Amino acid sequence: MYRISNCIPVFLCILILSCTSKSAEVDCNTLNGATFTSSGGKIQGIIQSKCSGSACHSTGGIAAVHWAIEDYSKLRFHFEHMIEGIEDGDMPPAGAAKLTNEEKNLFECWSKNEFPQ
Repeated sequence: MYRISNCIPVFLCILILSCTSKSAEVDCNTLNGATFTSSGGKIQGIIQSKCSGSACHSTGGIAAVHWAIEDYSKLRFHFEHMIEGIEDGDMPPAGAAKLTNEEKNLFECWSKNEFPQ
């Protein structure tokens, strides 16, 4: 006969794994620099160093048709697409430096705070 006490260790393992597999939400109150150009802002610098390389998202670049780093309003409009490309590994392109976790977190906080300039 199968005893309930035999199920307890399995249940506990499932419970522990389900609780630990959730990713922690970024605390934007402790992450400084999630603004575009204001004093201490880091977003523009990240975009200039990681997105305009190889003349991609700079004025006249091959991907400037989508948005250029100089065009803040278009950048905001294309933000979701930009983040999808970063998460999928399509952007920055192969051979270019990828965004760090801190840089990705800054983008998340910038979005959550409605893209402060």
